[in-house]
Amino acid sequence: MEDIILGVTVFAAVAIEATEAALAVVGFGSSRGWAPSLMGALAAVLLVLAISLLGWRYLERLPEHALKIAVACTLIAFGAYWLIEVATA
Repeated sequence: MEDIILGVTVFAAVAIEATEAALAVVGFGSSRGWAPSLMGALAAVLLVLAISLLGWRYLERLPEHALKIAVACTLIAFGAYWLIEVATA
């Protein structure tokens, strides 16, 4: 049962991120041209795939707890940055 819940949670997170990326491509594409936007999106997808395929073994060696802490700190840092940007605008 835990695997199903984890799978649904991960799928939902990936779907949300894909929607955000698609909206960014549409936003930039409609204002600055479709070719550079689509090429940038394709480059990002290929880069993520390459890093995932090449770095898979290294990520397996990392302790899961340390990886979760690093991701959480990164997300908090980005959130704090954007909060400050909005608050001082």
